[in-house]
Amino acid sequence: AGSWTVDESLGENNREIERIKANFDSLQLKKEFVTDSVDIVSSCSPEGSYAMNSRLSKKRAEAVREYFASYLNRGKKFFKTDYIPENWELLKRYILEDEKILYKEQLLEVLKTEDPDVREARLSKCKDYRYIRSSIYPILRRIDFSFHLHRKCYDTLTVEAPLDDVYLKGLALLKERQYKDALEILRPYRNINTAICYLSLDYNASALGVLKDLEKTP
Repeated sequence: AGSWTVDESLGENNREIERIKANFDSLQLKKEFVTDSVDIVSSCSPEGSYAMNSRLSKKRAEAVREYFASYLNRGKKFFKTDYIPENWELLKRYILEDEKILYKEQLLEVLKTEDPDVREARLSKCKDYRYIRSSIYPILRRIDFSFHLHRKCYDTLTVEAPLDDVYLKGLALLKERQYKDALEILRPYRNINTAICYLSLDYNASALGVLKDLEKTP
């Protein structure tokens, strides 16, 4: 409570840390993928002031970034951090799904309160609060990881294409893996590089639509 130090001995931390390290190691061994970046999102449960939870969640995300940057010997820019001071959306989801919670309508009405500190104070007076605090709040204190990858083969494709300045700018963005910005430029050309942008963003149906219209080549 009130701390942002990564403590390997706390709860299931040691097991989870080893699992995350194994994920990193596995990705580095995969020859067909390159890890572009990792998102680290920290969130807190609602008890305590919103201002304090905002500071805690931010510090915790940064501490986890430091921990894994050291493990991987990677720069901080490889990790993108974000934080959710109080994870009310996840709390609402668990309230709706948990059959042990009896007074859901009362709780959902409280969750509409605009001020988060007033909201938590009102929540603490609800009949299900003791159960929620002991069973659901711990789940809200979490760090989530998202791994962003690309296939190596995407960077090896070369094609004949109109070499106007706008198109070349799109290619430069594609090489920098700025796929959304590249797609804005390359979308009208509807060639193989447009398809690569779609694939890189996981817009597979759009990529297939472009590829079907192209001449079949090696």
